[in-house]
Amino acid sequence: MVDEKKFKQTLVSFRGFRSHVFGSITEAMVAEYHSILRVLQESSGDDLSPFHIPPSMMLGRAITQVRYARSSVRSSDLETQYTSAKYCDKKFFHDRVERLSEHFAQLPRADAVWNAMEPKGS
Repeated sequence: MVDEKKFKQTLVSFRGFRSHVFGSITEAMVAEYHSILRVLQESSGDDLSPFHIPPSMMLGRAITQVRYARSSVRSSDLETQYTSAKYCDKKFFHDRVERLSEHFAQLPRADAVWNAMEPKGS
Protein backbone atom coordinates (compact mmCIF):
# COMPACT_ATOMS: atom_id res chain seq x y z
CA MET A 1 0.00 0.00 0.00
CA VAL A 2 1.31 3.41 -0.94
CA ASP A 3 0.91 6.13 1.70
CA GLU A 4 2.36 9.33 0.22
CA LYS A 5 2.08 11.37 3.41
CA LYS A 6 3.82 8.74 5.55
CA PHE A 7 6.39 8.21 2.79
CA LYS A 8 7.31 11.90 2.64
CA GLN A 9 7.44 12.23 6.44
CA THR A 10 9.72 9.19 6.71
CA LEU A 11 11.85 10.43 3.84
CA VAL A 12 12.45 13.62 5.83
CA SER A 13 13.37 11.47 8.86
CA PHE A 14 15.80 9.51 6.71
CA ARG A 15 17.46 12.70 5.49
CA GLY A 16 17.92 13.82 9.10
CA PHE A 17 19.29 10.41 10.08
CA ARG A 18 21.67 10.41 7.12
CA SER A 19 23.09 13.81 8.02
CA HIS A 20 23.85 12.73 11.59
CA VAL A 21 25.69 9.45 10.95
CA PHE A 22 29.15 9.67 12.47
CA GLY A 23 31.43 7.70 14.77
CA SER A 24 31.01 3.98 15.33
CA ILE A 25 28.07 2.29 13.64
CA THR A 26 26.40 0.62 16.62
CA GLU A 27 23.56 -1.91 16.78
CA ALA A 28 21.23 0.90 17.89
CA MET A 29 22.12 2.98 14.82
CA VAL A 30 21.54 0.03 12.49
CA ALA A 31 18.22 -0.69 14.23
CA GLU A 32 17.13 2.92 13.71
CA TYR A 33 18.14 2.72 10.03
CA HIS A 34 16.20 -0.55 9.62
CA SER A 35 13.15 1.03 11.26
CA ILE A 36 13.23 3.94 8.80
CA LEU A 37 13.87 1.53 5.93
CA ARG A 38 10.88 -0.63 6.93
CA VAL A 39 8.50 2.37 7.03
CA LEU A 40 9.83 3.66 3.70
CA GLN A 41 9.27 0.24 2.15
CA GLU A 42 5.75 -0.08 3.58
CA SER A 43 4.72 3.44 2.59
CA SER A 44 6.28 3.42 -0.88
CA GLY A 45 5.57 -0.14 -1.97
CA ASP A 46 9.18 -0.43 -3.20
CA ASP A 47 11.40 -3.41 -2.44
CA LEU A 48 14.18 -1.89 -0.34
CA SER A 49 15.75 -5.18 0.76
CA PRO A 50 18.99 -4.47 -1.17
CA PHE A 51 19.63 -1.60 1.28
CA HIS A 52 19.25 -3.75 4.40
CA ILE A 53 22.31 -4.36 6.63
CA PRO A 54 22.69 -8.15 6.95
CA PRO A 55 23.34 -9.60 10.42
CA SER A 56 26.62 -11.02 9.13
CA MET A 57 27.96 -7.44 8.88
CA MET A 58 27.41 -6.87 12.60
CA LEU A 59 30.56 -7.99 14.41
CA GLY A 60 32.14 -7.59 17.81
CA ARG A 61 35.35 -5.61 18.07
CA ALA A 62 38.61 -7.24 19.07
CA ILE A 63 39.50 -6.09 22.59
CA THR A 64 42.36 -8.38 23.60
CA GLN A 65 44.63 -11.04 22.22
CA VAL A 66 46.06 -13.66 24.51
CA ARG A 67 49.26 -15.44 23.48
CA TYR A 68 49.76 -18.99 24.64
CA ALA A 69 53.13 -19.83 26.20
CA ARG A 70 54.97 -21.72 23.46
CA SER A 71 58.46 -21.45 22.12
CA SER A 72 57.40 -20.10 18.72
CA VAL A 73 54.57 -17.74 17.93
CA ARG A 74 52.02 -18.88 15.38
CA SER A 75 48.68 -17.34 14.58
CA SER A 76 47.04 -20.41 16.13
CA ASP A 77 48.80 -19.50 19.41
CA LEU A 78 46.70 -16.31 19.71
CA GLU A 79 43.20 -16.16 21.11
CA THR A 80 41.23 -13.02 20.31
CA GLN A 81 38.46 -11.82 22.58
CA TYR A 82 35.65 -9.68 21.17
CA THR A 83 33.15 -7.25 22.65
CA SER A 84 29.58 -8.47 23.08
CA ALA A 85 28.35 -5.25 21.45
CA LYS A 86 28.15 -5.50 17.68
CA TYR A 87 29.28 -2.88 15.18
CA CYS A 88 28.89 -2.49 11.43
CA ASP A 89 31.77 -1.60 9.14
CA LYS A 90 31.53 2.15 8.63
CA LYS A 91 32.30 2.07 4.90
CA PHE A 92 29.73 -0.68 4.26
CA PHE A 93 27.05 1.18 6.23
CA HIS A 94 27.72 4.52 4.53
CA ASP A 95 27.61 2.80 1.14
CA ARG A 96 24.14 1.36 1.85
CA VAL A 97 22.84 4.69 3.16
CA GLU A 98 24.20 6.58 0.13
CA ARG A 99 22.78 4.03 -2.32
CA LEU A 100 19.37 4.41 -0.66
CA SER A 101 19.73 8.20 -0.97
CA GLU A 102 20.50 7.87 -4.68
CA HIS A 103 17.53 5.53 -5.11
CA PHE A 104 15.11 8.11 -3.69
CA ALA A 105 16.73 11.03 -5.51
CA GLN A 106 15.78 9.29 -8.78
CA LEU A 107 12.13 8.58 -7.91
CA PRO A 108 9.66 11.09 -9.40
CA ARG A 109 7.38 11.04 -6.33
CA ALA A 110 10.31 11.61 -3.96
CA ASP A 111 12.10 14.12 -6.18
CA ALA A 112 10.27 17.23 -4.96
CA VAL A 113 10.72 16.32 -1.28
CA TRP A 114 14.29 15.17 -1.78
CA ASN A 115 15.49 18.17 -3.77
CA ALA A 116 13.73 20.65 -1.46
CA MET A 117 15.95 19.33 1.33
CA GLU A 118 19.23 19.51 -0.60
CA PRO A 119 21.62 22.09 0.81
CA LYS A 120 21.99 25.14 -1.43
CA GLY A 121 25.07 25.09 -3.61
CA SER A 122 25.45 21.29 -3.82
